[in-house]
Amino acid sequence: MKRQIPIVAMFLLAACGADSSSGEPVTYTKDIQPLLAQNCVACHTEGGPGPFVAKSYEQAKSHAGAMADATMARRMPPDHADNSGACNTFHGSRWLEEEETALISRWIADGMLEGDSSIAETPARLLPELSGTIVSTGMSVDYTPDTGLTDDYRCFLVDSPGANVVTGYNVVPGNTKIVHHVIAYQVISMDAANQALMKDAETAEPGYPCLNTGGPGVDAVSIAGWAPGAGASVFPGDVGFEIDGDLPMILEIHYNVAGAPGESDRTNIEFQTSIDSFTQLESIELANFLFTAPPGLESFQTSEDFPVSVYAPQVTGRMKLLSVDPHMHLIGQSVRVEKVKANGDIECLFDMPAWDFNWQLSYWYENEVYLEPGDVIRMSCEYDTSDRTINTGWGDGTEDEMCLVYLNGILVP
Repeated sequence: MKRQIPIVAMFLLAACGADSSSGEPVTYTKDIQPLLAQNCVACHTEGGPGPFVAKSYEQAKSHAGAMADATMARRMPPDHADNSGACNTFHGSRWLEEEETALISRWIADGMLEGDSSIAETPARLLPELSGTIVSTGMSVDYTPDTGLTDDYRCFLVDSPGANVVTGYNVVPGNTKIVHHVIAYQVISMDAANQALMKDAETAEPGYPCLNTGGPGVDAVSIAGWAPGAGASVFPGDVGFEIDGDLPMILEIHYNVAGAPGESDRTNIEFQTSIDSFTQLESIELANFLFTAPPGLESFQTSEDFPVSVYAPQVTGRMKLLSVDPHMHLIGQSVRVEKVKANGDIECLFDMPAWDFNWQLSYWYENEVYLEPGDVIRMSCEYDTSDRTINTGWGDGTEDEMCLVYLNGILVP
């Protein structure tokens, strides 16, 4: 079901919570500025993808209502995986605790006071960066998104950066005002590369449209993903994977044109590489192909069990999970992954109570989580079909749906 708090309820909560445990009013310098610095200003900055800047008292005051609405409804910050500890915690999460989600509303109720100007500002959270040897590839020419669309999904065939062991990656958007998210794919054959070339040749502009193809529309595997505010993804320890120096890549870029119509972009992707021995990053793909969601339902749920011994035969001992990548489409509402042990005990692996198609991130475990051959992975997805008039099932098109999760990790003794 949709999990949103109405504006009226939000301000009732604000009024009820206006008296903090200390009896002091909420102020910008003491309470709001640290919250924004740690969770918001990476995107809500000059030239950033956020629709407004929130780095000063006056800026925060001007947009307080919108910020309160978005945080109370948990639309923002856009890390939507539950990071409360009830189902694991994740590195770098911007998940707000319950008392934090009400903080901006309480600030409004207390009169949006600036507070003690002598309090030192909390520095903005630094995003992860690559280090060591870095190679890159990307678009060779500028692309101007279609101004007739609010959201323009475009795929670009790009050169391989060479045969390398990748231990991290970072997307460098050419125009942060319009680049909403990026997924990088490695094509699996020259036939697939030629198919992408043919798609490119069908349009006068660089690249080809890929909104309704559920990806690049050719045989390719996803190797990297990025959304605003994420920074670089750096694998732990010596973990890595190999990229093919002879096969090109495809960058799927979602452009949101509303903020800067008519502006162009040239996005690149960087790879942190290693020449040392490495531990192979393994992926388990969980995909429920068989569900059919009837129309007219606020909540339709589907669940499927995946025995590790069948769907991940490479796990002959234990697999240490490192990250989770969920994927659904427009009517997806929530996704949950559980581990059913051989003795029947159930352990939560991942829970996203509010899926958002526009914010598709990777989530890296802070704690140690393992799979064993006797385990069964249970994946549950929820959809809202209230606006649909026909059945919705698995498909590559955006108007179709998916129930898809990648579990990434390493094999351990």
